[in-house]
Amino acid sequence: MAIKPIVENHFIKKLTTVTEDHLSDSNFGVNELATEMGMSRTTLHRQLKKHTDTPVSIFIREIRLKKAYVLLENKNDRVAEVAYKVGFGSTTYFIKCFKKFYGFPPGNVLKGKHSANKNKDLTDFINRDTGNPAKRKQQHRIIFFVLISIALMTLFGTWYFTKQIKNHEKSIAVLPFKNLSSLEENQYFADGVTQSILNLLNQIGNFSVVSKISGEQFRETTKSAIEIAEILDVNYLLQGSIQQQGERIRVMVQLVDAIRDKQIMSLQFDKQMTDIFEIQSNIARQVAGELQMTLSPREIEIIEKTPTENIEAYNLYLKGRYFWNTRTKFGIQQSIELFNKARDLDPDFALAYAGLADAYHILSGWGWYMPKEGGEEIAKRYAIQALEIDNNIAEAHTTLGFILSYVEWKWDEAEAELQEAIRLNPNYAFAHQIYSQLSDIKGDYQKAREEIEIALELDPLSPILHYISATLYYNEKDFENSLKECRELYSLENDIQSINWWFFKNYYRLGEGTKALNELQIILETDTLTENYTEEAAVVFSQNGLEALIPWIINIIEEIQRNNPDQKIKQYWNGYMSELYALSGNTDKALDKLEHYLETNTRGDRLVRLINYLDYENIREEQRFIEVVRKLGLMEYYNNTVVPFNNSDK
Repeated sequence: MAIKPIVENHFIKKLTTVTEDHLSDSNFGVNELATEMGMSRTTLHRQLKKHTDTPVSIFIREIRLKKAYVLLENKNDRVAEVAYKVGFGSTTYFIKCFKKFYGFPPGNVLKGKHSANKNKDLTDFINRDTGNPAKRKQQHRIIFFVLISIALMTLFGTWYFTKQIKNHEKSIAVLPFKNLSSLEENQYFADGVTQSILNLLNQIGNFSVVSKISGEQFRETTKSAIEIAEILDVNYLLQGSIQQQGERIRVMVQLVDAIRDKQIMSLQFDKQMTDIFEIQSNIARQVAGELQMTLSPREIEIIEKTPTENIEAYNLYLKGRYFWNTRTKFGIQQSIELFNKARDLDPDFALAYAGLADAYHILSGWGWYMPKEGGEEIAKRYAIQALEIDNNIAEAHTTLGFILSYVEWKWDEAEAELQEAIRLNPNYAFAHQIYSQLSDIKGDYQKAREEIEIALELDPLSPILHYISATLYYNEKDFENSLKECRELYSLENDIQSINWWFFKNYYRLGEGTKALNELQIILETDTLTENYTEEAAVVFSQNGLEALIPWIINIIEEIQRNNPDQKIKQYWNGYMSELYALSGNTDKALDKLEHYLETNTRGDRLVRLINYLDYENIREEQRFIEVVRKLGLMEYYNNTVVPFNNSDK
């Protein structure tokens, strides 16, 4: 056991020595270090990971910073000179990194105000006394065999790991392009071009592209490329800017290798507005070429395709998408107006119809279009029109799949549309999300989990995806992982109404009474009709325990509804009543609620996902429950449920 540190520190010491030999070379990075060490970049990362969790680029930076501390301590050079000597091209960036690493600025070292452990590298094992020659010879022999073993393992590891990460290496995030135009309102154009380039990259096979929603989190970020890439789990970043002046535009893009923290491509286009499609296609081609990807004839055809010959129609479409992305009622209504204008200018502009389908879908889905089914019917009509013009629009297939699933309950047709959407655009996170939800509706937990994991890889910062993942874990009785997803969701968006309810249910299932009570009290406080019951909840819990809380919740909701017929209690309470009755053992009332949902044609996920819904475990074998399943058209899936409710081993 004592030998491992010697070998490890020999490797660390060699990395340190090689880096220090190139200390002032600001271009010396991961790739150069790997070459000097006689191994591939991937192998270098793997070898270093065995000894420390620090990425190679950070390891190099820390060596530079440690050397900088020594130079500053000698007080012979100014901060700017030290920054240059240790390979930082920017003094400002050097100061920022130094302060982050040591906790104080480099100027304080010159002034003698701080001291720190400047020798954090692991070299003490190398320098220890090995006095006994026989023992030293034995150690050398052991080290030799260990090094030979490492070399053989490295050769195998390089071959195996290269195969495993082949696709992952082609992962990229497109960050929001900056609007450098004098008019702030031109941001819509920069955002539209960002989305269009992202869509083109999405069409390239074996290429993982993070969704716009996750990339959007870094619009005004001060984080480094390495930090962003680590958060999004990608290896490359594409960033750029757009300047629009009259009929001319200037587009500048940079492709960054985030592993090496190095820019590997820079392009600038000065063109007419009418050349925007050529610019976008060119950028997609150049990125693919830089990453050594061979485009198929189909991919080339898609990338070079011009969605409309009318540049004004395209401009209106981009404005429409800008307002659509606000997800506000006003924004959606504005987008409809703009999509309609774009369609009027070019009746064969498929994307304009797809935009209208998405807009009406949001209007109805969020309760802004009444009756709801009317909005979904309009959305379906526009989705079909878009596909009649161009059957290769993944977004339109996805919207259609959603409507067929949640509104029309045509499960097989919905699945066909979603599979087609994913075939056309494997990197469309929303398509994987809806397919996951559909799979859950059909009782196929394994497929639901598989699809939501793909969606999370493509859109790791999406609150709704973590919400869906939490519910899937809950229904599988994996309450610890469900809680992890709830915490992740809370860190991304803590004002989602139902998040505390999911915290409560997981803690309730785990028997963590105090935590469950705390979450319940938060829920009660968010509604003026229930806020006065928080103390009573604590009394019920202290006197009767955790199990008493569910019947108590039912009683107060029923009491409030009786006493306040003209006031609406928060909608989610009504949605939870059937499961609360089921949890409390009141089978008849639980089934009454389910049947009421069905009679009123309430097309919500709480009703259609009842097959896999854990809280219906106690009523799943009831004939009335089975009849609801039959009326939903889910009987064939009910009989083949992947996660049976009576599996007590889960």
